[in-house]
Amino acid sequence: MTEKTNGIVPDSKAVLAEVAHLEAKVKQFDQTVLDADMQEIQMLESRVQDEYFTIYLDEVKTKPFRVRACLSEQEMEEIQQLQEKKDAAVSREEQENITYTILSKIAYNKLLRDPEWFRQNKAKYSSQDMLTIFIAYLDNMAERAQEIVKLQNFRTR
Repeated sequence: MTEKTNGIVPDSKAVLAEVAHLEAKVKQFDQTVLDADMQEIQMLESRVQDEYFTIYLDEVKTKPFRVRACLSEQEMEEIQQLQEKKDAAVSREEQENITYTILSKIAYNKLLRDPEWFRQNKAKYSSQDMLTIFIAYLDNMAERAQEIVKLQNFRTR
């Protein structure tokens, strides 16, 4: 038996077709939102891997070195822990090993992302250059923090 509403008999096929059409639109919208969300996540992940800044290890700017500019939260925490561990380290060897690990985390060059390279190639780089690289990394982090503070101050005005 067919149910009447306000004197109109609904066409069940038409209603089901409209429901299916609306469900497809909702699913398409959900997929579009999901795709946008996934692109945002991929952008965040790629920044951790791909973003760097260049410093020059000489006055005439002919010797560039790329430093990672966007470390993950986990890497930042690890570097903080390593710094604390280095400050408490007793032996020079332990301090050096920690320094190599930190440098391997901030170097953009994937071949340098292993602390072992620094350990095995001490005669191929200068301590001053490594210090310059680490200071540049710290300066960059401080600049980014200042930019965030400026943005927060701007928004609260």
